[in-house]
Amino acid sequence: MFKKALKCLAAVIALAAPLAVVLFFSESDYGFYDPQSAVLKLSIKHAGHRTVECDDMQILKEEAERYRAMIKDTKSAKMKLKKLGSCSRGRNPVYVELYADERLLVSGSFEAGGWTKDGASFIYGKYPIAPGKRRVVVKMRDSGQSDAFDYSFSKEVEFEAGRLRVVKFDETGKKIFVQQAP
Repeated sequence: MFKKALKCLAAVIALAAPLAVVLFFSESDYGFYDPQSAVLKLSIKHAGHRTVECDDMQILKEEAERYRAMIKDTKSAKMKLKKLGSCSRGRNPVYVELYADERLLVSGSFEAGGWTKDGASFIYGKYPIAPGKRRVVVKMRDSGQSDAFDYSFSKEVEFEAGRLRVVKFDETGKKIFVQQAP
């Protein structure tokens, strides 16, 4: 009986030591950023326009109308749905330029995700910024054109030391914006 109690006590002590170390270090503060500078984070998930504009729903509606007319006239019909899967699902890369006080922070093209390049492009980066008012300019295109930007943002933004501002894209409003991170 005494040996069993001694083994249980040894097990409790063996498990309590790592637990104490974890608890001690979990209470200490740690900052990911320099507390003297601010950070501008670019975090956009956006799907570019399709490389070939093709409306699957329109093709399906046209084929359904043809089917209804054939049934009405001949009482038999065959649907030809081969066209439905023939549309390319590929998407254009999203090109982004980010400036702070006319200083270029990032300029690049971000490929669409997915096996067939039919998903969203993920754009992510962190850039240290000196505290104070800064003019933030973001230009973005997703149409595949090279001469114009589809979306743009330009605004004076206040940066505070040790704080984070995030550049995002609103999919429903189709606009770029900057928000204060919590």
